[in-house]
Amino acid sequence: MNPETVAILDRAAVSSLWIFLASFVVMLLFARYRLRSRLKKVEDLFSHEDEEKPARPFDKLPVDEWKLATRTLLISLFFGAAFFLLYIFTPLPVFDNFAAGDAWRITPLRVTAVTYDRFYEGFSMEAEVWNQTDAPLLQLRSVVKIWGTDDKLLDEVVVSVEPVVLPAGTAGTFSLLYEEDSPFIKGYQVSFVDQEGQTVPHVMGFDVE
Repeated sequence: MNPETVAILDRAAVSSLWIFLASFVVMLLFARYRLRSRLKKVEDLFSHEDEEKPARPFDKLPVDEWKLATRTLLISLFFGAAFFLLYIFTPLPVFDNFAAGDAWRITPLRVTAVTYDRFYEGFSMEAEVWNQTDAPLLQLRSVVKIWGTDDKLLDEVVVSVEPVVLPAGTAGTFSLLYEEDSPFIKGYQVSFVDQEGQTVPHVMGFDVE
């Protein structure tokens, strides 16, 4: 199970738990209030008919309360389970789930290593990226955006990922040497595009799928 799927299930479970707890407390308090009100009316009726009879005629009250709590618990569990299924399978944009998008799929690329060297004329960087898909990626390119000290885009450099055909489950590398606008460089941002210029999503870290 990939991390994206686990994240969706985790969000659904947490939300369902809150729904369960909220519905259980609200229904339990309401049911208890209704039960107490009915018992009070019956007690008043018995007390008017015969003052010598006990004010609380029902000896099975604790059993009734346990039955009430159990019924409320089962209804709350149903609400929680129903919301869990609603969260992960309803095709609504408000839910980031299996039906509303591709967020649950394995991210195609994972950047597992980045090294850089800042020097007076500019900076250099080298990186390793893994193809996490089941198919080769062709002519993958890295787009490195270079930001200035005023948070404005100074430059955008496109470098190729080697090898040109990146097989499934293997690593590729790319490198960059940038020697312009050195005093104004604040940082960089890396993204990837395929041979058609479409953005290829990526994540950072060492947990290669």
